[in-house]
Amino acid sequence: MRVRVRVLAIATCAALVVAAVGASTASARGLITGFTDNNIFDASAPTSANRQQWLDRATAARSKLIRITVDWRNSVRRKPRTPANPADSAYGFERLDQTVRMAKASGHEVLLTVHRAPDWAEGPNPPSNVQPGAWKPDPVQYGKFGQALARRYSGNFRGLPRVHYFEVWTEPNLTQFLAPQWQLKKPFAPVRYRALLNNFYAGVHAVQSGATVVGGATSPFGDSRKHQLYPDHPRMHPIAFLRTALCLNSEYKRAKGCNGEVRLDALSAHPLNIMNAPHYKPHSKDDSQVANFSRVRQVLRAAERVQTVSGRHHELWVTESGMLSDPPSPKGAPLQQHARWIEESLHLLWKQGASVVLNLNIRDPAYDPHHPPSGQWTTAIYTHDGKPKPAFKAWRFPFVTDRKSKKRVKAWGKAPASGALVIQQKSHGKWRTRKRLNVLAGQIFKPTLRVRGKAQLRARVGKTTSLTWHQSG
Repeated sequence: MRVRVRVLAIATCAALVVAAVGASTASARGLITGFTDNNIFDASAPTSANRQQWLDRATAARSKLIRITVDWRNSVRRKPRTPANPADSAYGFERLDQTVRMAKASGHEVLLTVHRAPDWAEGPNPPSNVQPGAWKPDPVQYGKFGQALARRYSGNFRGLPRVHYFEVWTEPNLTQFLAPQWQLKKPFAPVRYRALLNNFYAGVHAVQSGATVVGGATSPFGDSRKHQLYPDHPRMHPIAFLRTALCLNSEYKRAKGCNGEVRLDALSAHPLNIMNAPHYKPHSKDDSQVANFSRVRQVLRAAERVQTVSGRHHELWVTESGMLSDPPSPKGAPLQQHARWIEESLHLLWKQGASVVLNLNIRDPAYDPHHPPSGQWTTAIYTHDGKPKPAFKAWRFPFVTDRKSKKRVKAWGKAPASGALVIQQKSHGKWRTRKRLNVLAGQIFKPTLRVRGKAQLRARVGKTTSLTWHQSG
């Protein structure tokens, strides 16, 4: 018996050592990937979407997080008597319950993004050209709804699973989601958004102290107040919106008259490139694309520094990323280039501080050639009829290299599984191993290789290989 106990003790110690070694060799900051797809994962999606099949495919793509949009407006039948109580008969959460259960049962964490106010929680006299639910939403009522959601998905309510990721609104720098953007020549939307964020944070944390409340979710592009690309639907530059929402002025110092703290656990953005390559930089420094995602980080770190946000070291999230592919969109990148751009985007976003990246759509919507291509989000890793694009492999096992000198390149990737990983170079028609290392599933690896001139490189774990990366000389 003593021998058996000793053997167990040795095995336990060995396991702890292996775990410690794995932790020490792993990158200090990982990268969680996942999907947002309103046509499949939202509670309002048609049952014909075959949600379980697509959750299984998300798992095959090594997804860990599913973003589900919660339509506050459609979650209530009437004004609740006790709005912070998820059991209030005015609420209709049944379809959302099912969606959350399915996502959690498939091994995914869930992010609930909550927007669109009901009539009784909007400001008076909304203009006819403003989308329902966007006009001056009531921060207090929004906070109570957040509390109801956090309580319902606390893990202690009617057997429902726990959800501990919540995102406040979506693309609040666009009139279609939050209006008005300006009022009497002064920014209105970011100030109202700050109140929505603080109230929602308080509501969620009153129930789940360990929850993560994500603020931001800004659209990639905007305009100045005087020069609007879409005059009937004004939009604010995302970086300018975030600065104002986080109580910063244009010099990244505390704005005058902005007292108190903004409450959040992470800051998100949507640097959707759509038709642009990952290294494309927008004309305005206040717009956000993959190449200048560090601008979002700059706003957050400045707010931490001058203490306009509570706490330090908040995470940076990308809750919508992606670009069009051809086919089906003639405005998109050819499929192989699209895949290369996908993994290059993951690398650039991680390099600039992102710890979570969600691709916009797992499956392309049906393409209509009679509608403008830019308005059809064919940014997925699967075609509409369920065939994987090359982007599936890029998303599942991203691998890129970057030349640092004539003799050296820096590799970067995310391991799809645990085991021995090899980085190989093609020479005279054969793949030859240039580097070996042990990795854990989901680990970021970034070794340096001795490589001269042009090279074809790839990574492999077991029988799983990445796409080939063509390194320039």
